[in-house]
Amino acid sequence: MEALASLIKTQKLTGSKNEFYVPLCDALLDLVELDITGVRALKLSQIAHSLAHDFLNLAMLAGRLIWYEGVTPDMSRSPDLVAIAVDTENYLISLRTACDIVAEAFSYFCVEPKKRGQLPKEKQSFRAMICWAKNNPHRLRDDFLFITQHFEWFMELRALRDKIVHQGYYSNIYTDRSLFKFFLMPGFDPDLHRIRRFHRRHQDGNDPQQAGPRIRQVSLLSLLKSFTLSVFELTTQLSQAIEKQEELKCSKTHALSGVYVPALHHLLSYIEPIKKSEQNISEERQRRLAARYLLQVGDYLTSADCGYPHGFWWRFLMRLSELCTKFPRYISQPQFTGHRAGLAGQDTGLVEWNFIFNERDFNVAISLRDMVVLEEGWLKVARVNLDDFSRRAGADRAILVANRAMSSDKLSDPMNMDFLVVEADPMIAADRVFSALTQPSEDQLKPTSGANT
Repeated sequence: MEALASLIKTQKLTGSKNEFYVPLCDALLDLVELDITGVRALKLSQIAHSLAHDFLNLAMLAGRLIWYEGVTPDMSRSPDLVAIAVDTENYLISLRTACDIVAEAFSYFCVEPKKRGQLPKEKQSFRAMICWAKNNPHRLRDDFLFITQHFEWFMELRALRDKIVHQGYYSNIYTDRSLFKFFLMPGFDPDLHRIRRFHRRHQDGNDPQQAGPRIRQVSLLSLLKSFTLSVFELTTQLSQAIEKQEELKCSKTHALSGVYVPALHHLLSYIEPIKKSEQNISEERQRRLAARYLLQVGDYLTSADCGYPHGFWWRFLMRLSELCTKFPRYISQPQFTGHRAGLAGQDTGLVEWNFIFNERDFNVAISLRDMVVLEEGWLKVARVNLDDFSRRAGADRAILVANRAMSSDKLSDPMNMDFLVVEADPMIAADRVFSALTQPSEDQLKPTSGANT
């Protein structure tokens, strides 16, 4: 785990998709570095790294759940529901654990040191801390009163976690082949279940209008997104209070880094897909195509490196597939430069991803990569490799597609470039390649001024 994900020290945040900034971790480690031999350095470092560990676990679970939902249009994926339920339970438990870690940091700063004896004995329990804060707001430093704003969502999260851990409930997941629905079911004896009527509607007071379902069904990823946003808001508010209390300005030199970190960005920007019953034919086809591509690449990590869900190559591929009438008859495993060591700024780069499309009985071999070098020797080698792939595939034509190019003064002029498409806009790139699939011509394949050079 340490080699694949960690809380790192960096000169500055790079904007890498493999980085995620948690202000609380940054603030705590800044305080450690200011007085590394001080009495509190070890405790603050432990809290920061414990919180980072939980967030990195959340990232891994989020990535798997996002990928699982993406492949639900494939009708063979029902056995995945068991793994999805386990990942969901672990996600909720990890969120609850993160809250307890935050409680430990909160208790360290929320009152004057000489008044820490007034705090609840369970300083590592967020429930104990938030209940104490609600009952004793006058004892808190003013900048730490925000904690009481987080009572409702935390108690909802706690109730779900306690049902799973202490009351024998099971996560029940089902899908309409577009998104996941989630609810908890009691796991005890069926006769007891029938007697207690857990499936019946309950009623608050004497008002029948207040009746609601015993079992509340919700969108799974929307629920997890909501809880995760709440936890991040909590940690951000705490870091701001600590900054003010300690007269500190966060250095922004500590960040979560790891191969699954993109899933945190993905989850926090998640938008529910259209329900299957509300999809038109085009939308349903797009969902099925996306599921087939996700299954081809095999997992969330590779899918994210290929740009899923909003990156260049994923948008290019979905646009091209929307224009085509057939799914490609061959897809290779994508190859990347870089590595998956989770180091800051070490995003992977696509160097080869090959397809064979057949449209109107015309086979076209397509090879994708992030960058080409506009230098005669480099292009000759690229052309030889592309032609070799084309011959092996029995294709009528081959095209190399890139989203940016590096220029060189050594490039001969004129030079045959009919095999190359360089385009910075994925939609335009897909339209140009589709033209090659249906009406191939040299003019349509020459690089345009839209290329990044």
